[in-house]
Amino acid sequence: MIGGYAIELTAEAIGSPLSPSLTLLDVQGQVLQNNAGIGGTRNARIDYSFRNVGDYAVRIEDATESAGVAYTYHLSISPAAPDFAITVTPANPNVGRKGTRLLTVTATRRVGFTGDIEILVESLPDGVIASLGAILKDMTQGFITLTAAGDAQLGYRVVNIIGRVKTAGNHYLRRVATPIEIYRIQNQNRTVQRKSIIVGVVEIPKLTLEVVPNQISVSPEKSAKLKIIANRYSSRQNLTLSILGLPSGVRLERAFTVLDQSQSETEIEIFPNIVGSGVGNQRQNPFVGRELAVSPYNIVVNASVGNQLVASSPVTKLLITK
Repeated sequence: MIGGYAIELTAEAIGSPLSPSLTLLDVQGQVLQNNAGIGGTRNARIDYSFRNVGDYAVRIEDATESAGVAYTYHLSISPAAPDFAITVTPANPNVGRKGTRLLTVTATRRVGFTGDIEILVESLPDGVIASLGAILKDMTQGFITLTAAGDAQLGYRVVNIIGRVKTAGNHYLRRVATPIEIYRIQNQNRTVQRKSIIVGVVEIPKLTLEVVPNQISVSPEKSAKLKIIANRYSSRQNLTLSILGLPSGVRLERAFTVLDQSQSETEIEIFPNIVGSGVGNQRQNPFVGRELAVSPYNIVVNASVGNQLVASSPVTKLLITK
């Protein structure tokens, strides 16, 4: 049984009310991996690479502790090759003319898959462009932005978001993203899987964000500054700024920066995350002994305006160097 295996439990397709919690255990009863549902569906999957021959167990429970004769399921265990799957949220983003909307793409790496995943967007509405995106090998998330021109056609269109990986044989492995909507119910996130991603183009938003320069680099000896410019069309509120997509090894001076309602621009500095520690205050350097990504990371500045988020456009490229 040495090698990669996929353990899949299906309840939704057979009409079962089971909310599965699927657990893989070793012979001593130690938990090796658990999955409590895929993207808000009543299905669960574990991908695991077995390194030793032996006895293992699979435990199936209902996450809500319900039970009954109707709580049936289908379980399959089969060999699996390295693979990946991606999800995207929000599932139904609206983009204002001259505005930008941030999409978060999350990767599930299966059976030892470790490569970079290129993110593509297909069938966008007329006048809408997507930033280039990737989920680098040491990350589980990537970010892309959708930006609408001032004369973009109003309306809605079903789009596809694709994860693409080039194989050793110079072929492409493509996986279509599953759209996920996240709701906040009783202070807990609830996810719902949608059938398709629908992008809407609406009227001009109250605010847009620009960031300069569009590419920066950070090294153990050098920080980098970003200038954020807020173009306010009607919004005169204070803005709470944050940065998404920062890799390990870098940090901000503070997690949030407030841009006063009377201001139109500010600066945020990104520092190498090297801290003093131990005897003689020796410096811990996360850049040493680490395989750095060749491609730059995509980072995005988010502005919180009330209960809405506005993303900077285009994405900013961050390169980590030694």
